[in-house]
Amino acid sequence: RGDDKTLYQAIVFNLGLLMVEEYKGFVDGGLPDWFWEGFAHYLEYEIFDNVANNCNDEALGTSGLSGRHLRKRVKALVRRKRYPKITDFGELNVSRLGAMERLVAWSLIDWIKNAYGPRKLELFIRIVKRTKSQAQAFRDAIGVKYTDVMDEWAAWVRENY
Repeated sequence: RGDDKTLYQAIVFNLGLLMVEEYKGFVDGGLPDWFWEGFAHYLEYEIFDNVANNCNDEALGTSGLSGRHLRKRVKALVRRKRYPKITDFGELNVSRLGAMERLVAWSLIDWIKNAYGPRKLELFIRIVKRTKSQAQAFRDAIGVKYTDVMDEWAAWVRENY
């Protein structure tokens, strides 16, 4: 599109990817793809109030998450109980994450940061990089069993979105 806002937004999104991937040192396979994609969307949305960038979409010819009103969109998914489960998309490569998985990934970052605080989000990153276990990171950082993540998240969404 060629305007400054588009450029700045792309920079913020990609900076978000690098920030979380490089935080406390790069660990090959240390962070699940949903996490760093969700974090980059979170940062982009907080600054620009919309999402316009997705990792690999241009190269793959796919369409990822875009637009505004993400909280309303997530709440509608939760109300209809039609959201993807982390146990289904948690290990997927970024190229396999569709728009719905990316939307939920964004909201999971929002949930951890706002329900448990930024320090717990940072602890989640450290644990998952050290152990490469999402289940352990959820349990040790925020006290939620991996199989209960979606129920806890959905309850929070119903209250807060």
